[in-house]
Amino acid sequence: MMTDIQLQGMPVWVYSRNIDNQKVVAPSRLVEGALGSTYTVEPKPIEGYKFVRADGDIKGQLGETMHTVTLYYRPESYLEAQKLEGKYLHVVAPVNTYRDVDGEPDGFSLWANMVVKVVNRVATANGKFWYQMADSRWVPFSMHQMSLSNDDGQNSEQGWQLHTAWEPTPMTAEATIDFVPERRLNVYDRPYGEIIGQIVDGAPVEIIEKVEDDADNVWYHMDQYGWVSSLYIKMK
Repeated sequence: MMTDIQLQGMPVWVYSRNIDNQKVVAPSRLVEGALGSTYTVEPKPIEGYKFVRADGDIKGQLGETMHTVTLYYRPESYLEAQKLEGKYLHVVAPVNTYRDVDGEPDGFSLWANMVVKVVNRVATANGKFWYQMADSRWVPFSMHQMSLSNDDGQNSEQGWQLHTAWEPTPMTAEATIDFVPERRLNVYDRPYGEIIGQIVDGAPVEIIEKVEDDADNVWYHMDQYGWVSSLYIKMK
């Protein structure tokens, strides 16, 4: 008696990671089935995270070659995240360090006159900016405790100063908000300041001032709104 044997296709490995630090946020899983059968990888809800994007073929047929799909997530509390290169915090007053953004102090501190390299910056829903150091710890940004700079502290001939305010440069330009479709961008009362409102992606705005800080980050002042990072402004 003949028996039909159904061959199995090679599985698809599915990984879930934090897009900002590559940490695993959920157990890996396998998508399995018969050779030639179709598959679809759906991002599963993960408490405390929101889905961002996928790398790899999320739809296809199971064949003779194994595939991988990586699903990238970001903490729900993150509004904006940016990787940094060649940036340093110059500390002028003691500040606690944290293992995670919006977490509890880890028992360590940065002290006055320290210079530390930072590799990531995050803006959170509660209006704070956080910087991640090269050793993976986080510090909340305070204009009274630190300054962000390109200076690594090794050049004694060119010092740095703590800026509690930067001198705006008047300008006039038409622009639009270039954020995430159907999402609202936070608007601040000053660069690195307090959130005073939100503005929808694609909204037309008039730029009346700009500020460039010591680390070459540019902020624009929108007439009748407030300040936003140049990362989310598209000039007309």
